[in-house]
Amino acid sequence: MSIKVISAQFTDEKTIDAIEEDYMLFETNHYAIQDYMERKGYYELEIYLTNPADEHQIIHYLKDHYPQLHQFQITFQKQEDWFEKWKQSLQPVWLTPKCLVDPALSLEDEVRIIRITPGMAFGTGYHETTRLSALLIEKYIQKGNNMLDIGCGSGILSIMGAQMGCHVTAVDLDPFAIEATQENTIKNNVSTQISIQQSDLLESVSGQFDLICGNILFDILKRLFLDEAKRLKSIIHSSSTLIFSGLVLSQYNDFKQLIEQQNFKIIDKVTEGDWFAIALKQKKTEVVK
Repeated sequence: MSIKVISAQFTDEKTIDAIEEDYMLFETNHYAIQDYMERKGYYELEIYLTNPADEHQIIHYLKDHYPQLHQFQITFQKQEDWFEKWKQSLQPVWLTPKCLVDPALSLEDEVRIIRITPGMAFGTGYHETTRLSALLIEKYIQKGNNMLDIGCGSGILSIMGAQMGCHVTAVDLDPFAIEATQENTIKNNVSTQISIQQSDLLESVSGQFDLICGNILFDILKRLFLDEAKRLKSIIHSSSTLIFSGLVLSQYNDFKQLIEQQNFKIIDKVTEGDWFAIALKQKKTEVVK
C-alpha cells in the first residue's frame, strides 16, 4: 500500500516548534521532520496523508502559515517506508514534570537516565562543561572500555560511562565528591561497575585506560601535562582517547601548545558559549630505520 506524502524544505529551526504546536497538522495527519546533519541547518517536513485529505488545501494552508517553507512536492511512499521514517523522527518527551516518555525502537536507542542527589560536589548536568564532556564521551566510548574519570565530582560522567558498558575508575580529591559519587552510583545501580577512590589527580591511580576524561579547570589540568605527564602516558596505550573540558575559549591556544609539547594531537573539539571540550590522542612515534 502506498501513502501520499507532502514534503517541503526549510532552514529556520524555530519553524520546528511552530509545526509541533500546530493543531491542524496534529489533527489531520502524521508528519515527521528530518534533520539532515550532512547539510547543517537544512530540514524537511514530510506530511503523510493517512486519512482522506485534499493535499492542495493542505499545501495552501502551509504556504499561508509558513512562508519559510519552500520546494513543495507531492510523492508516494510505501506504507512501511513512511511509517519507519515517522518512528525515527520521534524524540523523548516529558509527559509531566515527573514522567519521561522514551519512544526508543531498540535497547541501543533508549534514553539513559542519570539520577543524582544535588550536594556539595560539582556536577548537576546544567553546566556547559559537563554537557560538552558527555557529548565527546558518547562519541568515542566503546562498550567494555576501561574509563578513568579524573575529578569525578558528583559522578555524572562516571555513571554515564558505566551505563554504556564500561568499567570506570572515578577519582577526586574532594571528600564531598567521593561521598556524592558513591551515593549516586548506588542510586543508578552501577556501583559494581565503578571503583571510587580519593586521589590528587593521578596520585593513587593504577592500571591502563582506553578512555580518560577530566572536567577540571585549566590551572589543574596543566599539572597533568607538566608535573604528571610521565604518569599520564604510563596509564594509556596507543589508541586511548583523552577528553578534557572545563576550558574557556581564550585558553585554547595555550592548551594546544601544552598538549603538543607532550606529543598529543587534537582529534575533536566541541564548544558551547565561552566553553570548549576537546578529545586527544597520542601522536604515533615514527620509527627511524
